[in-house]
Amino acid sequence: MNAQHIGTTASSTPEAPQEARSALIVATVMTHPYPVIDGRSQVIAAQRKAERKATDCAPVYRTRPERADQLRAIRRAAPGTERRTHLGRMLQALLTGSITTLDAREHLGVSHPSGRVGDLIHQIGLHIIKIMVLQVDDEGEVHRFAQYSLVHGAGTA
Repeated sequence: MNAQHIGTTASSTPEAPQEARSALIVATVMTHPYPVIDGRSQVIAAQRKAERKATDCAPVYRTRPERADQLRAIRRAAPGTERRTHLGRMLQALLTGSITTLDAREHLGVSHPSGRVGDLIHQIGLHIIKIMVLQVDDEGEVHRFAQYSLVHGAGTA
């Protein structure tokens, strides 16, 4: 059941009807030895590979004891497990400096830090940047985590 490979034509442009793009995708998947859905997955894979290469030589980040105490104080000041409480803790932590997902989970008690950062960006309109860092956990193992920083002066949307 080999389909003929269509190749790149005018029908493969984003403006083409959905049916034509679907036919191209189906034909490509049927003739290619590995499933290739579109070029986006290849671009994303290349970006992730470059990001991993960049963090391979990056310094290992360790949370300073003073920062850990500061984050635990934020958690004690706003007890609770509600989403709104976690948003407040994340915002307070970002106002005092950058925070990694590991720090947010361990010291702030926020179970889904990336989701709360997304809420701060999309619901409140804050400008928050993310970089990937290497960080040591409590067991001494090195992992890659996202580190979030609030861009001051950006205002709200």
